[in-house]
Amino acid sequence: MGVYDGQKIDIGRVVVDSTWHHWFDVNLLGFEADATSNNYQRIQTFYRNIGVWLATAYQRTRMLSVLNWFSMFTVQGIQEYGREISIWSLGATAKDVLGRSSSKCLVREWIIDLFPIEFYREFFIPERIPVPPEPCLSCPPFELIEEAMLGAIIKELLPQFEKMEQKRISNPDKKLKLNEKEIMMCIDRGVQLGYKELRSFLVKSNKQGERLNKLLDKFKPNANCSKHHKETELA
Repeated sequence: MGVYDGQKIDIGRVVVDSTWHHWFDVNLLGFEADATSNNYQRIQTFYRNIGVWLATAYQRTRMLSVLNWFSMFTVQGIQEYGREISIWSLGATAKDVLGRSSSKCLVREWIIDLFPIEFYREFFIPERIPVPPEPCLSCPPFELIEEAMLGAIIKELLPQFEKMEQKRISNPDKKLKLNEKEIMMCIDRGVQLGYKELRSFLVKSNKQGERLNKLLDKFKPNANCSKHHKETELA
């Protein structure tokens, strides 16, 4: 199998698989009937992964939106999501909840899709990422970016969730219809809020970095340290 990720240059993706018989063959029926192995489940996962990978950035964003929305109905979401909770804490909880139904690398890719392609090219193409032992003090770990974006999305979804819960309580026998347009509007506002939170975080961090730099500039090494070391050796 071969793949081409054209998204890096703002075009589509390609998957090439020479084992065509795995896509429509009697072997699949054998996999399904075989209770002694998990081959059928594995090949289903294989198909799903390819479908997700080939989806457009917009389609993958919708997948992220659906996961975020339904995370609010989980036990952890009901217990730990709240308007008074910070975006960062909400994001950390959302990462944990989403990680129970989707892989961490897939959630990360969906988050990258929320940013301009230049953002991806500059910071997340492997050959451009600083390699240890040369750390980048001005580059926030991507975990923080994930938490900011997920937390902001959850923050904007909460009022919509609460509104639906109030309708459900007041009309327990009525089947509620999900307003997808309103949900997507909440997602859009969440993305904008996440951008704002990240920019605020970076401005604050840069100011702290400038303060640290000024302190280091004023710092004078203590000559007594080396003098004391020599005196200790002579003793």
